Amino acid sequence: MSEIRVVPPPEILDERRAGFFLLDDGTPAPDPSTIVKYLENQGYTVCTLSLQGVAVLLSNRLISMLASLDISTLVSLGDGGAQFLAALSSASCDLPDHLEILRIRWSRTWRDDVEGEFEHDLDRFSWDGRRVLLVEDVVASGRTLEGAQSALFERGANVAAVATAVALGTSPWLRMAPVPLLVGLVAHGVDRVPFEHGRSTDDPHWFPPFYSSRHLFFGDRDMPRFYERLAALYFGGDDTIQQLVLTLRGE
Repeated sequence: MSEIRVVPPPEILDERRAGFFLLDDGTPAPDPSTIVKYLENQGYTVCTLSLQGVAVLLSNRLISMLASLDISTLVSLGDGGAQFLAALSSASCDLPDHLEILRIRWSRTWRDDVEGEFEHDLDRFSWDGRRVLLVEDVVASGRTLEGAQSALFERGANVAAVATAVALGTSPWLRMAPVPLLVGLVAHGVDRVPFEHGRSTDDPHWFPPFYSSRHLFFGDRDMPRFYERLAALYFGGDDTIQQLVLTLRGE
């Protein structure tokens, strides 16, 4: 008879509530104060966060988790995971000497606003027998983590835990994470109802509105019609947000 594995509830270190979240993730980007003022004029309460600050909050507990779960390999996922890993290093997070750190390319392809397949470079490494902790900057729908966990399992690795700087309050992973989950901060939405029909505030991919510097100022480089999507979801179709971003980018 197979053993039933009981996964503990997520360990959450902090929680915030706001209508719109902005995360300074260290990306070289324009000053967001103009954007913040626009959001406030639209009736949003705005919470600005620092990835570096969350890393400081989370670093000691992460060290304990690595030891208690006998992790052999720490894997950062994509640009966001790499940025969080850099923030942890800047926060004087002394990772164990025996720990192997792998920075994985992991990105989603888009067709308009429809998610496509993930692109990755996992096969650059040998995974058989590795005991892995995944590092991510933001967990929303959880599809990124699910895809990575499945791909690593197929290659012989055991994803033993996940650490994320931020999880959205609507994320299914807060209720049904298949592995131990360490969360620096949970972002809960308030205030607003989306304008676009067919979308729900229960959709963790879009609600609560949560954007890092990388996505807010350069999201159109990865996702077609990115700013049109933001305008439709959060501003009733008003494209001022796109005009502000392009102006701040000098375009």
